[in-house]
Amino acid sequence: MTTPIQNNPPAAAQALLSIAAGDTSGSRAAAGVLLSLWDESYGAGLIDAMRTLDDRLTRAALGLMLHTAAGGRLYELLTDAQMAPVIDAWGDYWELERAERERES
Repeated sequence: MTTPIQNNPPAAAQALLSIAAGDTSGSRAAAGVLLSLWDESYGAGLIDAMRTLDDRLTRAALGLMLHTAAGGRLYELLTDAQMAPVIDAWGDYWELERAERERES
């Protein structure tokens, strides 16, 4: 029997990472989830990001959120080298989104 992705943080991280550096709306959303859990300075709107993900990746995102809520850290699952392409592709976008949300509140 296969463990559901939301109960398998390493698989959840890899599933999101596999599309996060792309150039689609799903990539942007996956990157937003990963970057938010990686470094709060990116501060993506997790709910907004998750609305764009398909069911499997939404469950992966929820699993990672539960993992971090229980004291786990994304850097235990992914390396700096793995996150670098995601940061390069989407880091500026999500930093600007966070700043815009802060200005509006």
